[in-house]
Amino acid sequence: MTTPTIQRNTYVASLTLLERQGFSGATLLDVGAAEGNFFVTRHLYKLFLSARHFFVDAMEENAPIYEKLKRAFGTDHAITALSCVEGEVALRVDPTFYNTHLVGVQPELYAETRKVRLTTLDTLVAERGLAGPYILKLDVQGAELDVLRGSLKTLEQATVVVAEIQVFFERDNLTELLTFMQSRGFALFDLTDPAYYPSNNVFYQCYATFIPQRLEYRKGAAWCSPEQEAETNARLRARRAETIRVLEHLADTLRPDVARDG
Repeated sequence: MTTPTIQRNTYVASLTLLERQGFSGATLLDVGAAEGNFFVTRHLYKLFLSARHFFVDAMEENAPIYEKLKRAFGTDHAITALSCVEGEVALRVDPTFYNTHLVGVQPELYAETRKVRLTTLDTLVAERGLAGPYILKLDVQGAELDVLRGSLKTLEQATVVVAEIQVFFERDNLTELLTFMQSRGFALFDLTDPAYYPSNNVFYQCYATFIPQRLEYRKGAAWCSPEQEAETNARLRARRAETIRVLEHLADTLRPDVARDG
């Protein structure tokens, strides 16, 4: 299988860069697994292949494919919703599955609801004896920060955290995520996969990737190589010359006094 080209503005690129720097994990916690799409991505791009994949999904319809993957690859899974409390919760079910979410997190777009188990990631990790360190990926349609609030022990052993996040929701938006992760000792590594409303091109969500502050490695890195610096400086000189040329042309042809005299 040929590895596809990695686009730099994707979280796949973020993870690739981190793996090249030596970041790793024993268990990859795939929260909001959506029938295993990220498992496919991992194998296409050969990401963290030594980490055991653990799927967390509230949709019982996806259990058969997880069982098949378990037999073939030694993965495992749990059918449950995650948050920062324990109990039971109502899901609002998207007919395509992909935007299924906890009731109250988004506007009520879908009629079907169902009750499912609700637990925390810390509880699930302990129940299933999942070994750290962890690579944590979250995509739960607006409830990512509540999942993280229920993952404080797990975060202590996390080497990489990737979360889809809304930009301007009234609660649990990008600003709140950045503040929370900083309070737990994490540094922002990347913002990728920007998404825009089809109706008006408004930027509404992205993926944020974090690393522990104790593993920060970027501050001493060179901005670019000498060859890259020379190329950049040449481009900047050319841009400056072109900008001045255009401005002089505008000044000569569109001066206010010339316009009035005409």
